[in-house]
Amino acid sequence: LGQRLASVGALDRLERIEAQAQAVRRELRQLRAQYLQLPKVYQHDIEALQKATHATQLQKFLRLISLDRTNVSKVSPAQLKILHGHGIRSAADVEISSLTMIPGLSASLIDRLIDWRARAARTFPQDYRKILTVPAVRVVNRQYDQRKAQLEQTLLKTAQEHGELRDRYVEACKQVKQLAKSTARR
Repeated sequence: LGQRLASVGALDRLERIEAQAQAVRRELRQLRAQYLQLPKVYQHDIEALQKATHATQLQKFLRLISLDRTNVSKVSPAQLKILHGHGIRSAADVEISSLTMIPGLSASLIDRLIDWRARAARTFPQDYRKILTVPAVRVVNRQYDQRKAQLEQTLLKTAQEHGELRDRYVEACKQVKQLAKSTARR
């Protein structure tokens, strides 16, 4: 009876180790997938930085184009005063959401202002768009390096844990075989 209980205990131990090993293998697969995605994540982060930089630079550029100094067709001084009263002073301030909230502006005036802003945005210099600040790129690079190092460390630790479980599994298999042999002899 003692031998059979020992065999059952050894089999239970074997099953627990196998379940742990399966969980660790799943984790390794997930970590590997994350690690392989790092270059895509990095590229996405750089593209997001470029878009954000472009948007910021475009806004700065559009702030330089004053509503007062340009010729938006058929904008009367009274309409200009209303626009100024609502904080619309440059091309950067011309947004459909803010214009529609101003009482008394016609749909045609809103369309003309939006078209004027779009024309101003098209004059944004090409070389001005390409500027990414070195500190901003360094931040993205540092985040990438940190993510990569963290994943590599976790992968190594998890792989080591898997190796230890494999060793425990092999040892448990040997115990089960020995118990089975000793039980069979009786």
